[in-house]
Amino acid sequence: MRWIVFLLRKYRPELSLGSLAGYFTALRSIASFCEDSNCSFKDVFSRKDLALSWANDNKRISTLLNALIQLFTHLDSKVVGYKVVGNKTVLDLRKIYQEWVDTKQQHPPIPTRIYSHVLTTLIEEVNAFLSVIDNVSFLIKECINNPLAGRSKSSHRRISKRTGKDYKNEPDFIALLQKYNLQVFWEQRGYKPTVKGLASMIAEARDVAALQIQAFSGMRASEVENLHFYCLKEEFSNGTKHYFINGKTTKLTSGKAKRVQWVTSSSGKQAIVLAQKLSDTFYSAFEIVPKKSNDRINTHHLFVASAFSRKYFRNIPFSYSPFAKRDTLRAKLQPIICIEYLQELERVDLHR
Repeated sequence: MRWIVFLLRKYRPELSLGSLAGYFTALRSIASFCEDSNCSFKDVFSRKDLALSWANDNKRISTLLNALIQLFTHLDSKVVGYKVVGNKTVLDLRKIYQEWVDTKQQHPPIPTRIYSHVLTTLIEEVNAFLSVIDNVSFLIKECINNPLAGRSKSSHRRISKRTGKDYKNEPDFIALLQKYNLQVFWEQRGYKPTVKGLASMIAEARDVAALQIQAFSGMRASEVENLHFYCLKEEFSNGTKHYFINGKTTKLTSGKAKRVQWVTSSSGKQAIVLAQKLSDTFYSAFEIVPKKSNDRINTHHLFVASAFSRKYFRNIPFSYSPFAKRDTLRAKLQPIICIEYLQELERVDLHR
């Protein structure tokens, strides 16, 4: 398996990390197949029956085996170490993959009612977080600067024993919510009145901001993840303000990061402002000043991973995973499908 990966990296250096991840998935699957079938990688690549047997069980990724076989055929058996299957097997693998493709139906268009609901809900969510973000920033900084603030009594005793600091007069989390006028917001949103509840609120706010950036720019999730802190660009032209997002993409660039711009709207700008305020809270708490830079490497991220301790803070982008354990957010964005939605979908396209 290592030899195959070596050949892949040596002779296909243009592959992006995403493409390589796909090949690794296929190779792990082949390795599992070899273990179950009591054979080797060499057997799968050189025997038609084993290659087709694996492909029939893994039709979705069978095209990757096909690509590897064609690469090894081009390299010759002296480089690879053995002779691989011939063109007839390659054609059979293509047929297997095409069978899988033919079973996949094109997704129907989203009815206007649903699309409008999603966008409207996102805008409302972003505005809700923006209305309290300044007070939330003060709350986050107090929890960072004072390891006893907002923690439970058991945490107070443990931290006090380690640091020697008296905890008797330290405020609990509910007291902090009252101090920063956030109690009503917390109750309405259903967050737990704890530091963990604060972490959940931060994660949800970031997901909402990231989703809105995607919705009003067309960016991919990975492109949103890697945005620079100062990614927003504003231009005034013909009496109107225009907004652009500066970022990087690897799409259609052979895996090499290329600087690009996306056009967005005032709603996209609002989401970026929310993300900036959140990340700047952590940057400033840990005495980091984001800098405007044209360097190829992104040093200050728009979406920075959060931590409530200097020991655990890292200047790395957060892992953007929309709807991961966000049942409440998902319920807001996904309306119940009713008969009017289906009727509209039939009017849009009768043949799907």
